Amino acid sequence: MSDQRYSIIEQIDVGGMAEVWRGRAVSLQGFEKQVAIKRVLPHLAENAQFLEMFLDEARVSLHLNHANIVQTFDVVQAGSSYFIVMEWIDGLNLKKILTHLNRLRERLSVPEIVYIVAEASKGLSHAHQLTDPNGVPLNIVHRDVSPPNILISREGEIKIVDFGLAKAASQLASTDPGVVKGKFSYISPEAAHGNPVDARADVFSLGVVLWEMITGRKLFEGANDLETIKLVRRCETPDIRAIDRRVDEQLAGIISRALDKDPSARFQTCEDFSQALVRYLFSMGTAVTNFTIALMVKRIQERTKSGEDLEVPAFEASASVEETDLDTFASLAETRQLAAVPLSERMNTAATAPASPSVRPTAERAPRPPIQKMSELGETPNHKTVPPESGLFDEATLAGIGLGLIGAATVILIAYFFLKS
Repeated sequence: MSDQRYSIIEQIDVGGMAEVWRGRAVSLQGFEKQVAIKRVLPHLAENAQFLEMFLDEARVSLHLNHANIVQTFDVVQAGSSYFIVMEWIDGLNLKKILTHLNRLRERLSVPEIVYIVAEASKGLSHAHQLTDPNGVPLNIVHRDVSPPNILISREGEIKIVDFGLAKAASQLASTDPGVVKGKFSYISPEAAHGNPVDARADVFSLGVVLWEMITGRKLFEGANDLETIKLVRRCETPDIRAIDRRVDEQLAGIISRALDKDPSARFQTCEDFSQALVRYLFSMGTAVTNFTIALMVKRIQERTKSGEDLEVPAFEASASVEETDLDTFASLAETRQLAAVPLSERMNTAATAPASPSVRPTAERAPRPPIQKMSELGETPNHKTVPPESGLFDEATLAGIGLGLIGAATVILIAYFFLKS
């Protein structure tokens, strides 16, 4: 990927660990490709343990290649920032879809829900079964299967995202719980007890997603994170048939098995889970395809564009900047081209990368606080334009120039009279 240059175009989303931007990849031969660029938030990049785990997982995620997984193309270091370059998905994440439908008091049909979860299971199954070149299992577990990490494209494709951040996020649960707030609703009971997890933990998490998509309510939600964890540990799941009459006994049995507290009683693989869901659809005689899901996504996007549901934006930018390369974006310096560091070198130098110099603030511009949300930043110094009516300099700068000129004139007069005498 050393021949690739990446640039940032506009912001798409921001979360507790990273912000996502629409970007562009340009090769030296002039070929262009639209990509998604995820930037790890600066305060996390300073956490050496998080960064080490993130880079280890990101290196593995580069080998994930499946129709139901968002492909990772590259991991790039620019200054002291770290970026994941990913496949661009034109669509919505599942959380936005469910929020939109709940606000309008609408729900997906049961066949649509079952199809989405079955497709997501296929992507997870690929990751779980991945081996190294010698056939040794890599034992990949996502650990963060939740609605924000399930993307649905305008073509009706279901894709899992964020394998690269999942394991690193688990480390933050103990050192910085606020970063992963809200994620505890989807962890497995064994994870809530702090025990080792395997692929069956992802089966449980996806089972929670399935339960919530059908009922339109949270399965595990306490007054705070601690209470939520306690609920997950008890793992008391109400009979879904008593909540939604659309669910028959066969589907209720599938959901109950996925949500079993005992990992050995669950579906042992996501492949088994997906197969059970596909067999259920077949038994219903219902035809659901990616075209069915595509129509749903396009309908929601059209509603948001028309202003019917302004509180749930489509997969569009919430902030934008003048298109700029990653070095400039990361360091706020006047550099114009990304020098992509080979991945092997990044792994060795990740935690020791020096920060790039920042642009010196003017008298009217205070130093920028730590970045939390890009939507709160406004313009960066590199993209700051001077209003025409303000002139070229602010008052403090003009005052400084005036004093400098007076001082210089005084020195010249003293020298003149000294030479005459």
